[in-house]
Amino acid sequence: MLGETASADHEAAARYPETLKRIVEEGGYTEQQIFNVDETGLFWKRMPTQTYLSHKETTQHGYTVSKDRLTLLLGGNAKGDFKVKLMLVYRSPNPRALKGHSQQSLPVIWRANKKAWITKALFEEWFSTCFCPAMEQYCKRKNIAYKALLILDNPPGHPITLGQFNESVKVTFLPPNTTSLIQPMDQAIIGTFKAYYLRETFQQAIAKTTDDNPISLVQFWKNYNIKNAIDNIANAWQKVSENNMRAGWKFIMPHCANNLRDLPAQIQHVIEEITDMGINKLGMEDLDAENVKEMIESHSEELINEDLLNLDQHCAFVDEDDDDEQPSRNKKSDFSNKDFEEIFSMVETLKQKVMDADPDTDRSTRIRREMDSIFLP
Repeated sequence: MLGETASADHEAAARYPETLKRIVEEGGYTEQQIFNVDETGLFWKRMPTQTYLSHKETTQHGYTVSKDRLTLLLGGNAKGDFKVKLMLVYRSPNPRALKGHSQQSLPVIWRANKKAWITKALFEEWFSTCFCPAMEQYCKRKNIAYKALLILDNPPGHPITLGQFNESVKVTFLPPNTTSLIQPMDQAIIGTFKAYYLRETFQQAIAKTTDDNPISLVQFWKNYNIKNAIDNIANAWQKVSENNMRAGWKFIMPHCANNLRDLPAQIQHVIEEITDMGINKLGMEDLDAENVKEMIESHSEELINEDLLNLDQHCAFVDEDDDDEQPSRNKKSDFSNKDFEEIFSMVETLKQKVMDADPDTDRSTRIRREMDSIFLP
């Protein structure tokens, strides 16, 4: 993040609020109709370095568990009263920890690919099948016009043609090299969420080590799996308040954040809570606030090529253990959650083909809505 800030275009960032103001006035958008989303990495099984859990970390085939990274897509509107359902991209589509759980019922939108990245195709799918329907429902609930302005940064995964997918959504891009300076989600909202995630994890550790059948902290961390992480991620996102969300818009829409508590100060308060829990409840005597802060910021680091190679090797090694067993093709089985998921996937592909092939946007949109009414739970 420091390197990104150093190379940022401060002049372009300073000019952008006026550019955005013109776009908002021309489109007649309210704070409720202006949205921003952003991706962020999360090392879901990482502890602060000054803890014996970090020191005891085990390595399998060159792979370190604290480098098991997932990617999240999170965001909301300038009013702060709409947050997107998180999309989570993991390296394995069917980890063993999710066996017996319907992926459709998870508190996140579950997707997977080998690198755990949000690709262009995934982002387009999310925009069409998740964001637009959710935004339309929100507008209906609030009794406001069904239209939106979606502000994005410029990574490869954000296609410039995105605005053609839905005529009710205008997509505009931040100037290059300004993300770290002015993008709302980057203005400590993501940092607040990550601090909450670590606090949720510590609280869970305290509960498991002090209940009627307590286990050791080492055993808790050994048992901690991607399902636990998903639950803590969802709880942490829920804790991000309306005021937290509004405060992130302070640079590009200052009036949205008037008289709101500074987010960095709030993050520091959560860091102090985590530090106190670690020292006084979990026996982490060497833990300090600076170490917790460094750990939260470390989620932004990029994996080097060696890490990615080790990740690939680890994935190949654990594929048989991680993925649910596939039923024999010749064996009759019940209509399972996996069957439903495959059907939903085919439906999404069909809906996208309709959008791509039909030049009549109104007609294709109606078809998509009718299909949603039939297939969505």
